Amino acid sequence: MIQKDATNAARHAEDLTYTNAARTAFELFLRGRTWRSGASLLMPGYIGFTDREGSGVFDPVRNSNTPYTFYPLGERLQIDLNLIEELLSTGNHPMILVIHYFGLPHVDMAAMQDLCKAHDTILVEDCAHVPGPAVGSKGLGTYGGAAFHSFHKMLPVPNGGVLRINDPKLLRGSMEPGEHCAQSTLEQILRMDLSAISADRRRNYALLGEQLSGVEGVEVLYPSIGEVVPHDFPVRINDGLREKLYFALMDRGFPTTALYYRMIEEITVDEHPTSYALSQSILNLPVHQDTEIDDIHALCDAIEVELKKLRS
Repeated sequence: MIQKDATNAARHAEDLTYTNAARTAFELFLRGRTWRSGASLLMPGYIGFTDREGSGVFDPVRNSNTPYTFYPLGERLQIDLNLIEELLSTGNHPMILVIHYFGLPHVDMAAMQDLCKAHDTILVEDCAHVPGPAVGSKGLGTYGGAAFHSFHKMLPVPNGGVLRINDPKLLRGSMEPGEHCAQSTLEQILRMDLSAISADRRRNYALLGEQLSGVEGVEVLYPSIGEVVPHDFPVRINDGLREKLYFALMDRGFPTTALYYRMIEEITVDEHPTSYALSQSILNLPVHQDTEIDDIHALCDAIEVELKKLRS
């Protein structure tokens, strides 16, 4: 019988739990999960930490006492699906985490999804650098049985995260006091034009690619990114000059970051030399929506000038 008003809150609704941070969302998913002897979560071998923030993706693993195994990545953080198939075929890894560094895919996610289904493995996507579910219901964050996002890494809000459950058979732990997303954060998110923000980030990424192509000492890691929305613009700085360039740009008023310049101690250089090499050479340039075209031109000019000075 027809009703006066809609009352079914689950109809056309995604299974989203809003939290105070992406790391909380990940821990919420891991919390209370049991692991049989010998089983472990597969994680990529490129994870860092800072004294101020700890490790956003590894702290939840520690806190939840989740057993883990690291898998190696290529020099551009690409995932070897053949290697993953070997690991999953052992039957010792009922869950795998894929991190979308810089907001970009580093493997064919449809193929990864099929592989996980074939081995009855839960695929979890770390979308901390990917726009939240409000941007759309396709793409990164929809391949896994679960995914988690961060709001403050993409939007002008101080905190906030979300756990996204795509497979209704998967459960999550209970929220604890203080772990909910602040109302002010949710209100600000609803005010934002996410499509316009995405367009600005893509424009800025493309412009950086044009400006830095061919600059001596700079290797653009991902010249073309398609329609994904980037978190930043990663480059490799050659000849061991990354740290010096970082401080030279900072002195000129150009803030940059170096994703995972310090690796967690559980990932060793002997087992993951490629990850360590990248951590010592990567520099991440801003593409966020407050970045103007003139800012990008000035930044690229500064990079070229400072690298010439450092090489002289």
